[in-house]
Amino acid sequence: MAVVWTRRLAGALAVALLCTVFASPASADKFSLFGKAVTPAAKSFEAGVIALDSNKLPAAEAAFKESLKFDAKSAAPYLGLAEVALRRGQTTVAGDHLKKALELAPATASIHTAWGAYLYSTRELPEAEMALRKATALDPSLVVAHIQLGDLYLVGFRKFDEAIAEYRTALKLSPNHAGAHYALGLALVTKGDPKGESELREAIRLAPQNPLGYHTIGRFYSQQQRYDQALDAFGAALKVSPNFAAPHVERGNIFAAKGDDDSALVEYGRAQEKDPKRSVGFTNIGMVHQRRAQWAEAEKAYLSAIRVEPTNAVALNNLAWMAADRKVKLTEALAWATKAVSLAPDVAEFHGTLGWVYRGRGDFAKAEETLTKAANMKPERAAVVYTLARLHLEQGKTAPAVAALKRALALDPKFPDADAARKKLKELGSS
Repeated sequence: MAVVWTRRLAGALAVALLCTVFASPASADKFSLFGKAVTPAAKSFEAGVIALDSNKLPAAEAAFKESLKFDAKSAAPYLGLAEVALRRGQTTVAGDHLKKALELAPATASIHTAWGAYLYSTRELPEAEMALRKATALDPSLVVAHIQLGDLYLVGFRKFDEAIAEYRTALKLSPNHAGAHYALGLALVTKGDPKGESELREAIRLAPQNPLGYHTIGRFYSQQQRYDQALDAFGAALKVSPNFAAPHVERGNIFAAKGDDDSALVEYGRAQEKDPKRSVGFTNIGMVHQRRAQWAEAEKAYLSAIRVEPTNAVALNNLAWMAADRKVKLTEALAWATKAVSLAPDVAEFHGTLGWVYRGRGDFAKAEETLTKAANMKPERAAVVYTLARLHLEQGKTAPAVAALKRALALDPKFPDADAARKKLKELGSS
């Protein structure tokens, strides 16, 4: 998480690059890859780092390769080339460069940090932990390694206490590190600890021009239904970063929760305009229209979402559900639902939608088989069990329908169709 605070994707590699040149006095002897002399290799390397900072990838690549011509045994340029490859989406090439850097400088903490970040990005989590642990063992004072390790524990393993410990270690080493305060605050509020609010406020104080602090504390306020404070925080995020799309989504969610759908649609539309390569705006617009039973508008929004992101499983699922529930476009519905399940096979709701599509197509045996599987998936979902109850009722299977209705209410007495479930039980004389 803290990598996002500083440099977004591949931030750890960029930080590692800077460490090789601008190492702190206390740790320079341990991982400065060029020593104290200003050599032609070091000058070329630093030129590459500067080019990277402006995202001038061809210039950066040329500078790092030039550095290697001056010193073929230097590990630092390989870090730079790995960063260039990652930004180009060349994951395998980046890994090869990092392996070469490790081969040349196996006792360098910053390189193990970069390698750990790379393994984290490729979801090789145990290996990432080993690499980052190696980095902190080689140089316990390397702040970025502790932050990266905290990120791994927080997001990769969901080990909140371990993440919090690493962030606190980073803050002992660097008390005014805004990213560490932000990461600690995020870990605490994710765990449900209200002390995270003060950490997020400190991150904002230290880095008032970074929108992420405002955005995250806004989400914290929103979860607590402190909507006015949340709106103020999201507004502050947009003030310092007008093109930041995410606060518009969150503002839209607040307006939708307050019943102001028109304002929600405006916010979701702004989010989509500012981040046209992602489909979250279209998806949320579709949800508002679907809730209003505005089927044509909802379908249009969801179709726009999957044109932007063909792997948007939520949009695919919702398209399939709307079609199946109204028994229209059932061929398309089957394709949409099947794809949603293939993209997210562990989501019970998606399997439930597929079962409802089979029901719409008249294949009740397949529908019951699929919905029964969905209803028994963990964690159990009241809405899915209720859908199974609806299928039983349509087939005249009263006993299993009653059992499913009671089970749905036991799972969540306040799920969206809870009142309908209670009404049906009463009609069946089983309330």
